Amino acid sequence: MSDPIKFSHLGLECEIHLQPNGHYCGYVGVDVGHPAHGLDEEELDEGLTAHGGVTYSYLISDSDTWFFGFDCRHSGDGANSSQPNWRDAAYVHGECMKLANQLAAVKAPISYKGRPIGRLTENELRAALKELLSGKEPR
Repeated sequence: MSDPIKFSHLGLECEIHLQPNGHYCGYVGVDVGHPAHGLDEEELDEGLTAHGGVTYSYLISDSDTWFFGFDCRHSGDGANSSQPNWRDAAYVHGECMKLANQLAAVKAPISYKGRPIGRLTENELRAALKELLSGKEPR
C-alpha cells in the first residue's frame, strides 16, 4: 500500500488512499466546530454525495479532524487497474473535491423549530443538520 495523497480544498483536509487490493478510497475531514464533526456517515448520507455514497466516518487519533469517506469498490467498479471501470486517483480527487464542496457549504442554523440553537438537544441538532444537508432550510 502506498502513502496517501493529501491535499486541501476549501480549507478541508482531503486524502486519497490506495487499498491493498487495488481500489481507491477518498476522505474529507472537518474540524471541531463544524456542524458535521462527530456525526456518523449514516446521519449525513442522505444529503452528501460521493462515488457510491459516503460509507465511512472516523476521528484520526492524533488530531481532532473527523473524516468522511467513500470507496471505489462497489458493484460495477473495477477492483484494480487491470479491470474495466477501475476508478483512478484523478477520479477520486474529483470526488473528494465535490464532497469537500458539500461539507464546506454546511452552515449551522441559528434556530430550529423556533428554539435557539444553544438550547437544542443532541437529537434536535442532528435533525436540523439532516434538513440542511437535504437542501431544506431548518425551521
